[in-house]
Amino acid sequence: MDAYARFLDLFGPSRLTELVFTARLLPAAEAHAVGFVHEIVPAEGLDARARALAVEVAERAPLTLRITKEAIRRLQAARRLPDGEDLIALAYGSADFREGVRAFLDKRKPRWTGR
Repeated sequence: MDAYARFLDLFGPSRLTELVFTARLLPAAEAHAVGFVHEIVPAEGLDARARALAVEVAERAPLTLRITKEAIRRLQAARRLPDGEDLIALAYGSADFREGVRAFLDKRKPRWTGR
């Protein structure tokens, strides 16, 4: 449920609802536009960009990096949605969830019952 709160902040309720309800894949340009990803790198340049970013981060003060990482973790923890476990149990314990998994494995469209 925590992921939904972060996605809600990035995408807004309308776009998040559309993405979740339709299971639409998010194109890279759209993900970048809303801040879901900070950079788009062509596949052939991915290793070089990762190395360059690692070198840049490694040049920063280790204590500051550790404190910043912990501060971000604490902010995320403070914004967690309360009482979401019941919703997760309802979804993953449902007959529709089992049907969805079976349909995926059988490579067929699911037959939803709402249960």
